[in-house]
Amino acid sequence: MSRNYSLQNLSNKASDLGYKTIDLLKNTAIEVLIVGVLSLPIGIHKGHKHERARAELIQLHFSEVDQMYRDAAKQGKHISTLNRALPLYNDLFMKGFESLNEANDWRYTDKYRMFAEQLDNHLNLKHLYSQQYNLTDLIDSVPELGKKLREELKKYYVAAPQVREIAQNIGAAWDVNYIDNYHTETVECGEDADGNTQYCEETVDDIDDTYYYYHNEQGDAASNISKELFTKIPQLHFDTRVVKASKTNADGEYAVEKSRGVDLKGGLTQKEHLEIAAYWITKSTINANVALIDTDYPRMETESKKWDISKKTAQDEHYISWGKHPGPEEYDQAQRLSEVSSLTALLLEEIVLNVNSMIEDVPKLGKKLREYVALDFFGEKDGKHYDYLKKKKMEKKMYKEIKNDMFEMYRKNFKLAENPDRYRYGMVALYGLIALTIGCSIGAGIDYLTTKFGLYGKINYNSLKQSRDNSF
Repeated sequence: MSRNYSLQNLSNKASDLGYKTIDLLKNTAIEVLIVGVLSLPIGIHKGHKHERARAELIQLHFSEVDQMYRDAAKQGKHISTLNRALPLYNDLFMKGFESLNEANDWRYTDKYRMFAEQLDNHLNLKHLYSQQYNLTDLIDSVPELGKKLREELKKYYVAAPQVREIAQNIGAAWDVNYIDNYHTETVECGEDADGNTQYCEETVDDIDDTYYYYHNEQGDAASNISKELFTKIPQLHFDTRVVKASKTNADGEYAVEKSRGVDLKGGLTQKEHLEIAAYWITKSTINANVALIDTDYPRMETESKKWDISKKTAQDEHYISWGKHPGPEEYDQAQRLSEVSSLTALLLEEIVLNVNSMIEDVPKLGKKLREYVALDFFGEKDGKHYDYLKKKKMEKKMYKEIKNDMFEMYRKNFKLAENPDRYRYGMVALYGLIALTIGCSIGAGIDYLTTKFGLYGKINYNSLKQSRDNSF
């Protein structure tokens, strides 16, 4: 008896919950929320799956360096240091990215082992042509070419810290203090329920104060450093004219198209292949920044000369006006010099970082690549031997470090190229939003149909309750 009572009590509670649920479905549009919420994780999962597949296929662009040398020899053109260094630096990354692509191929269950095998192949590939390079050649050659490039870009190295110093001083030459003055007034704001007048306080603007404070020490420093810089380096120019490959080879074309499998429909034209093969120069940080500095450095000199004149009359100023006062002409001139010097400093610093990366980061990356291969093949690192589980744990960590290092170095040196980390979190969110919208639409349709045909209303509550009671 007690057992039957407990079962009946439990059944009553479950039935009551069911009735309430049916009542909720009948009288509200809860179906919109239910189906929408259920659809959201499906969309996010679909978006993540798509973006993960996209991220695991980095788009490659080899430089066709062997063809470039043949073209230069045929045309009797000189191959500059820049022309030698950038293609090899580009191809170093491409061989690393190609190894990552192969390691992430769905056919292989252990991407860490496959990455090691691909790296080993690239590190020890036998030469087929005089200008063909394996990964070991690139790791050895790029730092030496970087040192030569650093010497050729010596003026940029000298100018970079001085331009930054100018930007910092002129940026600190003025301080602005804007005081927004106002007062409050009591005004009528309607009547209460009994017809009595109600009063409120509102803010009323007053004439404002703007104070401009000039710091003579920083203003003079910016002027003096500018004079010293432009006397020592009146012009900053570097010849970035290069020889590019006149055609692409079948192996390079296959690698380029295969790496675009997620996004590419059909093959690429020869024109497109040539454009991609020239990314080493058209997307490079050095090439882009040198072109901008050619314009900005002379403009900076012009603005610094104007500042020499303006600073003679620069002084603290106080303005009374409605809203913030734009300030004196001397302040505006300082702002113009600050803008162009800050931009020029950034461009110069990026070039310095780029070349330094060739010299310093490439040997470190090469050491990590060799250590990774040795760890995977022999379970050894830094003279120590590790068991299988420890080895796989260390391998996973090193794989992530190497991948991140290559991505960071590549972005630093080829800033106009596509980010090699191709996973787009925004697209995952978009997939989720689309799924949510579709789910809500389906839910709205369900709510409409059930309401129109009265499906929930056809459920006889009393009959169900009587049937439930009779079963005990």
